[in-house]
Amino acid sequence: MTPKERKTIKKLRIKGLMEVYPGLLTDKEKAILKMYIKPGVTGSAVARKFNVSRQAVHDHIKRALTRMESCEASVKFLKKRAKREKQIEVIESIVEKIEKEYPALKEETEQIKKSIKILRKNN
Repeated sequence: MTPKERKTIKKLRIKGLMEVYPGLLTDKEKAILKMYIKPGVTGSAVARKFNVSRQAVHDHIKRALTRMESCEASVKFLKKRAKREKQIEVIESIVEKIEKEYPALKEETEQIKKSIKILRKNN
């Protein structure tokens, strides 16, 4: 895995944690992390934007991640969310097969698809 890929994965992890545990972050940490997780944004760019050192940005990110990861280790919400998403994908594939094999059930499969959208939105 390249360093760029590792950074992208790290940013996706941060984004997921921020969605689940926003209450654990200070306003400054939220602002720094929101900017940091954007594609192509570096710690240096964040430091310039907030008029702080790169080390300060690193410290804010590290502290915030430590709190969120600690909570995730106990609650395992992201892990559970990933499992639910996999189950939703299985259901979707079954619905697609039903659609192909039983076109007469179009109305029912559309209703299931709407329910899946709602499940995804709430996941």
